[in-house]
Amino acid sequence: MSWRSTRVRTNDDLWLDVPNSQIARQTIANLYYPVRKHAMRLELGIDQAEPPNRVKDVLAHAATTVEHVLTKPPPQVYLKHFGDFANVYELRYWMENHTSYNEVEDAVRTNIWYELQRHHIKMPYPTRTIHMVSPPVAGRSARLDAVRLALEPLAVPAARGSATSDAGGNARVHQFGRGEKLLEQARRETRCLCS
Repeated sequence: MSWRSTRVRTNDDLWLDVPNSQIARQTIANLYYPVRKHAMRLELGIDQAEPPNRVKDVLAHAATTVEHVLTKPPPQVYLKHFGDFANVYELRYWMENHTSYNEVEDAVRTNIWYELQRHHIKMPYPTRTIHMVSPPVAGRSARLDAVRLALEPLAVPAARGSATSDAGGNARVHQFGRGEKLLEQARRETRCLCS
C-alpha cells in the first residue's frame, strides 16, 4: 500500500494498482481476516422429479471429497427455488486458501457431474414450446376478385369489361411497402430528320 494506490495480485498472477480513492468507495472482502475460513457458493438446476433429500446428499458428498474443501463445517445444500424446468439448489462449501479457488471450483463441478451420472440424476436443459400459426391463404377466386377490383379504375372505359374479365388469371400476390414505386411512365423521344 502507498498513499496513492494499493497493489494487489490476482489468482492469475496479475498485479493490479487500485487507486485508494476507488477502494474507499467500494466494499472490499478480506478473505484472510479475521479468519482464513470462508464460504463459497455454487448454484445448479436438477431434474424436478428427483427427491430433494437425495439430491442434497449427492451434492454434499461431491464437495466433501475435494481437496482443500473443509469437512468442518461440512458442505451444505439448500433447495433455493422451483424453476420453470428444474429445481435450483445451492451448494455451500468452506475453504481456507483462496489461491487454489480455480482448482477447487473445477474439482467440485467435476465431482458433481460424475456423482450425478452414477446416481442417474439429470441436469435438464431449458425447454420451450413454440406454437406456430400460418396465416390463411386466400383461394384462387378471392385473389382474382381482388385483382379485378384493383384494375377496374385503370382500364380504358371502352375496354373496361373485357380487360378485367380475364385479368389475374396467372397473377401472383406481392407485397410492397408504403412509398415504393410500382409503375413508371416511359419517356418518348421525338427525333427530327431534317435534310
